[in-house]
Amino acid sequence: MVLDKNDVLDRTNGGLSVFEHFIKGFPGPNKAFLNPLYDDHNPSVYVFRDPSQFAYRFIDFGNDSFNGDCFTYVGLVFGKNAQDKEDFIWILKTINHELSLGLDGPLIYHKSMDNESVKKKR
Repeated sequence: MVLDKNDVLDRTNGGLSVFEHFIKGFPGPNKAFLNPLYDDHNPSVYVFRDPSQFAYRFIDFGNDSFNGDCFTYVGLVFGKNAQDKEDFIWILKTINHELSLGLDGPLIYHKSMDNESVKKKR
């Protein structure tokens, strides 16, 4: 397999494994928790499966600047912008390395990697 957005999502249950890896004490999907990216005192962050996509997303109802998919979340953790091509490639490589996905083939960059919605492939 090559390193691209769709293969990462396939290997991580739509990104759920990415959230599990990068969020300490992750309670699981559809359960509120404190945002670990700032000094949060009110659990209002959720990770949920978007029914129209093959991907999990996160949303912070206490701070609407924190929402997106697993790639956006990893970007926020490391100060990267998932909308930026070079940063997005860095995010893909980081997820691949941290989760030992074994997607060591050549990086394939195509338009679907521009962090837009990824429709279920099936």
